[in-house]
Formats: sequence, structure tokens, C-alpha cells
Amino acid sequence: MRDTIANVGMTPTSKNSMVTSAAATKTSGRQFGTPKIELPANLRELAKEVMAQTRGNYEQIESAVNEMMTVLSR
Repeated sequence: MRDTIANVGMTPTSKNSMVTSAAATKTSGRQFGTPKIELPANLRELAKEVMAQTRGNYEQIESAVNEMMTVLSR
């Protein structure tokens, strides 16, 4: 028994709590699966719009930074 505990790395107490936890899950009847997520049909179009808006925001920020650097370097 001592070799088993050393090899597995679990104490008898942790094994008992795992058994108790598994039993509780079985009796509760709950199933833990991947939730189903419904995506909009036009998800690709929405993603393209978001990317275009993000690109525009980035360009505005880049322009403002370049202008600020010009002012600071004077």
C-alpha cells in the first residue's frame, strides 16, 4: 500500500474524497458537457466590419502618435 501511495502521489484521504465526489455527481444526475452556442448567420460579415473599424481606429491612433512625436521633437 505504501508503494501505491508513493507511485500515485495520493493519500488515502484524497482518494476517499474523489470517490465521494464521483458518487455525488452520479446521484445528482447532472451532465457536464460543452454548452451549445448559437452564432449569428452573418458572423463572418460582422467580423469583417469589426476588423475594418479596428483598422481605422489604429490608423487614427498611429496618425496622432506621429503628429505628437513631430511636435515633441521640435
